[in-house]
Amino acid sequence: MNNELSSIIINLDFGKDKEKVNLLIEDYQPFILNTISNLKNEYIQVENDEEFSIGLMAFNEAMQRYDSNKGSFLSYAKLVITSRIKTFWKNEQKNEYHSIDELEISTLNSISSYEEINLREEVSLFEEELKKFGIDFDDLIDNSPKHIDTRERAMDIAIKTSGKEDLVSHLYEKKRLPITKISERFLVSVKIIKRNKLFIIATIIAIVNNYSSILSWIKDSKKGT
Repeated sequence: MNNELSSIIINLDFGKDKEKVNLLIEDYQPFILNTISNLKNEYIQVENDEEFSIGLMAFNEAMQRYDSNKGSFLSYAKLVITSRIKTFWKNEQKNEYHSIDELEISTLNSISSYEEINLREEVSLFEEELKKFGIDFDDLIDNSPKHIDTRERAMDIAIKTSGKEDLVSHLYEKKRLPITKISERFLVSVKIIKRNKLFIIATIIAIVNNYSSILSWIKDSKKGT
């Protein structure tokens, strides 16, 4: 469904399809409300709620700025809404205290810093997903393969596994890697899979959830020794 939505938005003509744009915004008001409610930790009143108005504008902005390189649309829209709401709060706080020194310096003040926002948000979501599998983010870093060839081999296993629905279902249902099945399916040694299972699981999670920034980090953080 998310992929279908992403495709629809990419093909929108915002000059001509204003009715479609408005209908999409209306259809996804619950998503917008939920995103803001989670940020505020309280229920949002649609009537006379400034954050809700900002959320609607941010969703529209996300539709206009979206392209396929930004991952799934809803993930991107959530980042834009979060950024705009937090910027609003910062400005409100600034007006209250009349001093920039009392504000936390943040890159969330501009959507031009999308990559940093994306990585920060994805890391938070990624950590939550890892916890479901009993994996701590620090343990993942400590146990990730250090040699380039080992890392690339583990990544290849993760990529192949993520493309097989039965293996991914097993992983998510059992919360453990189907090591024997992967070994037999892709003709790789059980030892290699076991030694790198945390890294493989984490990479599969990143692929399945389309955490593009996390995947870039995984690919770029090659440490040759």
